[in-house]
Order: sequence, then C-alpha cells, then structure tokens
Amino acid sequence: MGFEEAEVIRDVQAVLESAKDGYTSIYADLRDHRRTEVATISGSVVRASHRNGIPAPSHEFIVELVHAMEDRKPS
Repeated sequence: MGFEEAEVIRDVQAVLESAKDGYTSIYADLRDHRRTEVATISGSVVRASHRNGIPAPSHEFIVELVHAMEDRKPS
C-alpha cells in the first residue's frame, strides 16, 4: 500500500495553515501549571524501548524535560 508524497505534503500544509495559532496540549498544561500526559505519550515509547532493549534516548530526554517543567514553581 503506497501513498502520494505530494498529496501527503499538501495535507500536512493544510493542517498547519488552519492551525497557525494552535499549540499542543502539553504546552497548554505547562502554561496552566497542570500535569501533562507526557508519561502516557512519550513514556509509553520509553517503557516499550526498555522492554525490548532498544534505546530511545530522545523520548527519555523529552519525558524527563517535561516532568522537570511540570515541577517548576509558578512565577
């Protein structure tokens, strides 16, 4: 099963153009001093990587970084 690269690029561009002022839910949670869903999202990749002996250092870094940001005191 294939795909047309130009069509995928057009679709991605359309989403980006329609959400110029959008932001991620993780950003919104951090902004509003709430716990994020990073442990569920990227954390599941980290847990699977550990189970399967496959390094996922980028995901591990992101999880730790976001958790550190969650623990910041509001300014």
